[in-house]
Amino acid sequence: MPDFTVIAVSATKGADEAELDVVGADFESAAEAKGYARRMAEEVHQLSGQLDLDFDYSHVSVFEGEVEDDVDLNHPSLVGVWLYDEDGVGWSTAADLREAGEA
Repeated sequence: MPDFTVIAVSATKGADEAELDVVGADFESAAEAKGYARRMAEEVHQLSGQLDLDFDYSHVSVFEGEVEDDVDLNHPSLVGVWLYDEDGVGWSTAADLREAGEA
């Protein structure tokens, strides 16, 4: 069973569907999973600039353990999320998101 699951969600403005990529792996630590997720977020962010895409609801999230397809940011195993927009990527912990009412 993977120690962490990384889920990338990408949706462009005006689109009816989002692209979902799920990576389950035996990362050595939450920091390694977080770093992997950051690289995913930065790659998508860079791609969006090259293709002039305007992302609406896009992020890369890190969950502790193996999670199923029907997860969202309210899932109790959420570690944190790399959120990105036209300015770049930024990390928010699960606690920060819940406190802000975004999870």
